[in-house]
Amino acid sequence: MSSNDTYHVLLCCDSRQDIDFFTNLLRARGPGVNIRTRGVGSLAELRECIDDGIWELVLTTEGQRDLAARNVIAAARDAAVPVIYCGVSVTNEEVDELLLAGASDILRRGQGPRLFHAVSREISAFRSRRALETLRPRYDETLRRCELLLEAADEAIAYATDGVHLHCNRAYARIFGFDAVGDLEGVPQLDLIAPDHQEEFKEALRRYRDRTDETVTIAITAMRTDGRRFLARFELARTNYEGEPCMQAVVHGGALSGRSEMPVLTEEATVEQIVPRAHGVAAIIAPDRREVVRVEQAWKEYSLGSQMVIALRDVSVSIADGEFMALAGPSGSGKSTLLNLIGCIDTPTRGSVMITGTEVSNRTPDELADLRARTIGFIFQTFNLLPVLSAWENVEYPLLQNKQLNKTERRERVGHYLEMVGLGKHSKHRPNELSGGQRQRVAIARALATRPAIVLADEPTANLDHKTGEGILELMKSINQEEGTTFIFSTHDAKVMAMADRVVVLSDGEVVGERHKI
Repeated sequence: MSSNDTYHVLLCCDSRQDIDFFTNLLRARGPGVNIRTRGVGSLAELRECIDDGIWELVLTTEGQRDLAARNVIAAARDAAVPVIYCGVSVTNEEVDELLLAGASDILRRGQGPRLFHAVSREISAFRSRRALETLRPRYDETLRRCELLLEAADEAIAYATDGVHLHCNRAYARIFGFDAVGDLEGVPQLDLIAPDHQEEFKEALRRYRDRTDETVTIAITAMRTDGRRFLARFELARTNYEGEPCMQAVVHGGALSGRSEMPVLTEEATVEQIVPRAHGVAAIIAPDRREVVRVEQAWKEYSLGSQMVIALRDVSVSIADGEFMALAGPSGSGKSTLLNLIGCIDTPTRGSVMITGTEVSNRTPDELADLRARTIGFIFQTFNLLPVLSAWENVEYPLLQNKQLNKTERRERVGHYLEMVGLGKHSKHRPNELSGGQRQRVAIARALATRPAIVLADEPTANLDHKTGEGILELMKSINQEEGTTFIFSTHDAKVMAMADRVVVLSDGEVVGERHKI
């Protein structure tokens, strides 16, 4: 019999007799289903069993002491495990109270057939929720990759409904002369067509509405925001955007008056205003800002069997105190390797890396660990929280290594940073009781608690949905502005790059460009 045919039920009952009664009742009513039960004698034992991740449902009776029904329901509810209450007699007022407390169903003791059906229903729903939680990160990652592919696409693509733009990629915005993709949201499609050709475009839209399964193509004169015209080919097709039916418009731009051709957005140019940098030249630091990172002519080479792999090639970069900057580039460009050098996780094969004035290239592993603990905070893509510790304990953990801090100072610092990230009321929650966004906020508080000179963030929004990721970025930006903390990101997320004050672009292990926000 497969594991899917086994129901795992915890029984919170006052006596062994009740445990045997419900076990036999479920087994008698569920032919072909293996019923595995376990009696629970205390609230602590219940929580321990739930944490095992095996048990799929809790069946509770009136209960005494800490196993009172409301205590059991609260403990199971916190772990998102369904609870069925089964009593000898239940008043309407008690039914209302128990359902409000979080019970999935309320039954009387003699309702055997209904009990089994309720158990079967709740376990089926529980398994579906658990499967959804497993699939959700994969779905979010797929969605994120699709968004990145859209942003980096050579083709100019937009989505519209009722003739009004919903969203577009950068190539589309740039072909019409807009500075940002958001500038086109709510703009009628007709506004992008030369006035004397708008009737032609309306006719194309009518053909699009009449043809349910074909792509409508039209060559027409379009117009940029500066009034210049160019010949464009629109391909209109049906699709969905954020779950709603809409039109997809792919635009191929032709010659512009006074110009040869519209520029094409490439994978290396996913940020605006990128300018080439002279090979090996570090950015100039303003005289009123302290330099916290200097990388000079750094190489990183790895041996892969008989081959030598060059991950970084003669890279130089300088970062000032208080910057909010990003290292960008496609996978394999070297941005994570450079972040590891700055984070003292690795050392260059040759060249120099200085962190807050300290040369790290020739340091021992123990010396690097000490420098990391004193100078650098880390925010990881997968949060890297200790699952057995609460949010408070996770933030406090790195402070325990600092013998100069007493208990009172640790408590004040942990409380301060949890409040800063908006989790003061969630300090006792463990990671599995927090959402993805809340876990990343705990990771941010942990990174800031040591008061580092630099915070390194490796794809911090990769495992978060779009809205949560934006909130995390806005939080880090506000901390940067209010606290003056230096943030360095490794990313290929267009949202991160758009928010960064400076973006250093890498490709094939070399710095190929740099963008400063004006």
